[in-house]
Amino acid sequence: MSVVFRDLKGIPSSFSQMVDWISPNTNEKSNAENFNAEIFNADEVWASPTFKDIIDGSSLTIIENTLTTANDGLSLGLYGTGQWDSNFNGYTVGTADSISFTPTAEWAYEIQETDADGKVNTVVVLPNQKYELKKEGATVSLLRVQTPSIKASDGTTELGVMSVNLANGTSAVGDNVAKRGCTDDKGTNHSVDHLIDDGSCLFAEWYEEIPTWGWVVGGVAVVGMVMGLKG
Repeated sequence: MSVVFRDLKGIPSSFSQMVDWISPNTNEKSNAENFNAEIFNADEVWASPTFKDIIDGSSLTIIENTLTTANDGLSLGLYGTGQWDSNFNGYTVGTADSISFTPTAEWAYEIQETDADGKVNTVVVLPNQKYELKKEGATVSLLRVQTPSIKASDGTTELGVMSVNLANGTSAVGDNVAKRGCTDDKGTNHSVDHLIDDGSCLFAEWYEEIPTWGWVVGGVAVVGMVMGLKG
């Protein structure tokens, strides 16, 4: 899918900036129009698979005119004696039963758990993270699927991810399910909101320049000093 858009960081922060941003005298307007035409086209046909389709290894495309299929994003799960709802998007766990699945690389799933008493819990299942529920009477429903990152037509500009709402076939661009970024707490751009590491971590020069043995020696020295103070 060809996408023409500029970096999401450039989105206007005020109404006046937005007016300037879409001015007919600039190239950005045509870029935005192309983007909207390709991503949010009202005539676009969605082939959103149901939760059961995905668990069964659906070959349906998640987004029309792309090669992105449900089977690309989800390893086969297991389910047995439970029941699917009429829309095949919610599975109720039966006796001695379970439902399990594992999103593959770059995919994430937002699911909703509803126990037999009606208590609701929303869970984000990250790439390569196995999910399993064995609680009898609990219902698992798939809310959203986060597809791999997409790029602008230049092939390099990162636009984030496409989040597909299976319930109504709508889409949105951005880290709506699982934010990508620096997950190493030693990085200067680390954030607790980043759930998937994208290799973008930045480290202070003094941290990068100290060799491993320097940290070891420094650690031993600190321990010795503490022990000396206690003595």
